[in-house]
Amino acid sequence: DYGETKSLDFYNDLLGNITVTKYGVDADGSKHLLDSCTFIVERANGERIGQYVTSNGTFTIPYLDVGHYKVYEIETKSQEYQLDSTPQFFEITYDSDGTPVNLTFYNYKKSGLLIKKYGISADGVKTPLTGPKFRIERANGELVGNFESIDGYFTVPNLSPGEYVCYETESISPFLVDST
Repeated sequence: DYGETKSLDFYNDLLGNITVTKYGVDADGSKHLLDSCTFIVERANGERIGQYVTSNGTFTIPYLDVGHYKVYEIETKSQEYQLDSTPQFFEITYDSDGTPVNLTFYNYKKSGLLIKKYGISADGVKTPLTGPKFRIERANGELVGNFESIDGYFTVPNLSPGEYVCYETESISPFLVDST
């Protein structure tokens, strides 16, 4: 067919993109964006696409090829929140219309512990004690720290979810160590 013009059509699929949003969740359920959280993005075969850090609580990766991916958090700058490294998975397909894949991650605020120490006199008067010493451990025996009561109390902030044991290790005269 000499002299004829042939037509060839080429189509380019849109490359996909993702937006990751990172929230901190407080004890009352309120949410706010968390900055400086570090994530890894990998293909399903483990090939690393990159390491990304949230700014204003988000990051976006444009121009991802077709395939299966996973995203997971490796670091949170806020020690008040419990890092959740559970991966999320997504897929970019050939029929992608360019709409970004939106993934949302949550870190929940860590709890604290307030220990109050009182001495009770013979006549029943309760007095806050300064000086008694305490040891806090996780249920598995791992040491959290040693603490001293000042003005009748001390706090242990930023505890991860779990079970803890508190021991009084030293008292002040004339009071005995509380072994309960």
